[in-house]
Amino acid sequence: MKQKYRIVALLTAVIVAISAVPFLHSGAATMDISENGIEFIKSQEGFSAKAYYDYGQWSIGYGSKCEENEYPNGITESQAEALLVEQLQTYIGYVNDFLNDYDITVNQNQFDALTSFTYNLGNVWDNYRDENGEATFLLKTYLINGVGNYTDEQIKTAFGNWCNAGGKPLAGLIKRRAAEAELFLTPTDTSEQWRVTASSGLRLRASASTSSSGLDVIPTGTTLIITEKKTAGDYNWGKTTYAGKTGWCALYEIVREETGNEIWIIDDAPSGMRLRSGAGTSYTTIATIPNNTRITVTQKKTVSGATWGKTSYAGKTGWCSLQYSSFVEAESETTYNYNAEYIGAYQPPVTTKPTTTTVPTTTRPPVEGNVDIYKITAQDGAPVYAETSLESQQIALLPVDTTITASAVVSIGDTDWVMVAIDGQSGFLCVQNGTDVFAVLDGIHEFVYADANGDGKVTVTDVMQIRKYVAELSFDLDFFAGDANADGKITAADVMLTRMFVAELDVQLGPATTSSTAILTEK
Repeated sequence: MKQKYRIVALLTAVIVAISAVPFLHSGAATMDISENGIEFIKSQEGFSAKAYYDYGQWSIGYGSKCEENEYPNGITESQAEALLVEQLQTYIGYVNDFLNDYDITVNQNQFDALTSFTYNLGNVWDNYRDENGEATFLLKTYLINGVGNYTDEQIKTAFGNWCNAGGKPLAGLIKRRAAEAELFLTPTDTSEQWRVTASSGLRLRASASTSSSGLDVIPTGTTLIITEKKTAGDYNWGKTTYAGKTGWCALYEIVREETGNEIWIIDDAPSGMRLRSGAGTSYTTIATIPNNTRITVTQKKTVSGATWGKTSYAGKTGWCSLQYSSFVEAESETTYNYNAEYIGAYQPPVTTKPTTTTVPTTTRPPVEGNVDIYKITAQDGAPVYAETSLESQQIALLPVDTTITASAVVSIGDTDWVMVAIDGQSGFLCVQNGTDVFAVLDGIHEFVYADANGDGKVTVTDVMQIRKYVAELSFDLDFFAGDANADGKITAADVMLTRMFVAELDVQLGPATTSSTAILTEK
């Protein structure tokens, strides 16, 4: 069985993880681990079908907590993954709770790395305290202050500090911390779309500060692409570009209002603090609150010289003496005044390049130096399709008696097609499908290879047009006319051949026929 390690100490300090309990988060934002994050944790933990003792707890599967004899027959990989996802909810909650307490915004990779870190360590964000009793450490400090204020090496060090187990560094933990730091520092595409809702518009500033100079005012209703976000002062800011100017705008104001309640911590009651049904020792005990528990006091009163606080614990509401507790802070609620509304993740437009599709050899190539002219005979008109298929997209409908130039004839079974150009777009006209005839040959016109603009001659204008086509700057080109060497594609060779022809060098343009015909289609 693969030996597993779980970090339980920082340098020489031993961290005792508390039992996992269901987490209910009431903050403003809740992130979830990604599929990539789950796979990352699985790779770091490794799989064990049998339970093993893991520096302070029994574990199984992918490092999931269990009792020693809870799985006498072992566990499968699929069961292990389900157990991992279930237990991860607690650690995801720890991370979200910490981030929301300090209004910290992270990207998905950073959240995944912090979740792996917490799954391995336990809730260090609240449980670990330094020599002064403060719940802080280097990585936590960096996150609170903003990781953008620190170098990659400093962040790697902050992760790497947590590589001890049993009072000494372990190679497996050193490797894991390095992998978590690498994931944390890997950028993600976190661009978002927001819409300005402020009735007077939204000011675009040079930096994320209300004292920064204004660059412009973005009108209400404008959709913004936010490429980066940060919290500064009392605002959450978004980086965006408007009217050619790049700056920061305040997406929403963070408002903290006191509720009138107080946060206390029970810190001097080793056997726990009794929660009573009323304010006084004569009332019935309804629960016992463990030492080091934070409580929310909604009301206070003095009885026989002692101060009592009304609070709730484990679903029960009652009173406890505050004699063995310390005041922490006045409770406040966070609300947000929005200047813009979130629309969704930004999906950049997909740009596609033309792809080359080979169509069958023409059964009757055009006569050398000529192109065929067809006349539509179908009374209801004849459709032009994107491909040589009646099921493909219809790009045009040609009325009866229309004449059109066809630069190639293609036969598939008993169906004859001709390639035509409609408004600069190549397509296929079905001339005959079995016994049904839609168009007939009406004549031939002289055809000149490399005459890209179809004016009957080859000049420097044709060279420029073919060059633009090759560079994908323009698609307004008759394909066969631009194919100077008639090899079924338009490349730099056609540009060179046309240029040499215009320069009156001793060259010949494309041959009369080819074994196959290549066309460009937009996908």
